[in-house]
Amino acid sequence: MRYAGWLCSAVLIVLLGAPPFQGNATAKELYGERYCDQEGFHCIKVVRNRKRSVKMEDGSVKKLGRYAVENLTTGEATYLDKSPSWESLWPDEREREIVRRLNRMNIRLRRNRVIAVPADMTGKTFMDYAPFSPAMETGGEKLIVFDPAEVAWGAYNEEGKLVKWGPGAGGKRYCPDTGRACRTVVGDDFKILSKAGPNRRSDRYPPPRGGAPMPYYMPFYTTNYGFHGSPTVPGQNASHGCVRMFNEDAKWMNREFAEVGTRVVVLPYEDQKKAALKKKQEEEQAAAEQEKGSSKEPQTALFKTDTDADSKKEVD
Repeated sequence: MRYAGWLCSAVLIVLLGAPPFQGNATAKELYGERYCDQEGFHCIKVVRNRKRSVKMEDGSVKKLGRYAVENLTTGEATYLDKSPSWESLWPDEREREIVRRLNRMNIRLRRNRVIAVPADMTGKTFMDYAPFSPAMETGGEKLIVFDPAEVAWGAYNEEGKLVKWGPGAGGKRYCPDTGRACRTVVGDDFKILSKAGPNRRSDRYPPPRGGAPMPYYMPFYTTNYGFHGSPTVPGQNASHGCVRMFNEDAKWMNREFAEVGTRVVVLPYEDQKKAALKKKQEEEQAAAEQEKGSSKEPQTALFKTDTDADSKKEVD
């Protein structure tokens, strides 16, 4: 069944709950940057160090590394001789997983990239930073939810418990290489249609011959929109319409959680959510005025599934 309207979206948003850590989602390019001004977090930035030494108070000269990791909150810097990596900055695997998932990113660290870091990760796992409610009513069936506004997906079991979540980079607003909008189709009653193995590749992207890796591909709308693993989850929606996941997450979902027929819900993008809320408020106001004898008619607002010709093309 295709997406019915804003009411389904509003109900799902209420059921899923607000994310536990909310920042300015629209003013930041990368997801992690919304945490930079939030209590309990700080942000760092990797830069090339141009000042290779510093004179100390005792007159000695201290050599500095080629790279600096700046704390954007305190202004302090740590100097390194080698280009920093996720592994070198967070050698503890548990902490590294938290930071990567918090920033919705698995690409290598690059210069001038801002990374959000929790102030205290003691005794915590990435599940403590889930942007979804820990439980919801699923009607006794498994449910996969993708929220492009949170750049994340969540998996609920038959009891309605959130068993896992992870970064998910959906379709971006516009793809220059195709000259069209690329957003992931929004809907409340999709289903996993099939499951591919680790060697699946795109037949279309990159243009013109395709070949992009799409391991563990799981389409949920026609055969063209689906979940798949990717080494390039960049901290924002960036695909041609599919949902890019960490490779290990796609493998888990494909082999350990999803079945053909598992229900999938794709929530609206941030601007669509705001539009739905605004129109809902307008409808409520119109209904209130009508009760007072006003002749103003209630307005109707619908999100519609993308059914134009371009939506039938394979996406990555």
